[in-house]
Amino acid sequence: MRNVALAREEITVHNAADTFVRGFEHGAVLVNPSRRDFTFDLEKLFPGQSFHRIEGVKTPEFNNGSPAGPALTLGERDGIFLIKN
Repeated sequence: MRNVALAREEITVHNAADTFVRGFEHGAVLVNPSRRDFTFDLEKLFPGQSFHRIEGVKTPEFNNGSPAGPALTLGERDGIFLIKN
């Protein structure tokens, strides 16, 4: 077994049933692997920050560059990349 040195960085972990949230310097990733819709409270998870959706060619109705709002609902087994404003 090798020893691995990890870069020291600021990491936050948020506990919510069957969901994952990870904030990055320029955005965030939200994942809902559960079998039901879940609403992420972005204001509570990332106080004082706002996000918008990426602009994508696959599913442009979802990835349309619009503001993410204070809360965002993801359907079952879905995920999204958000860009910090």
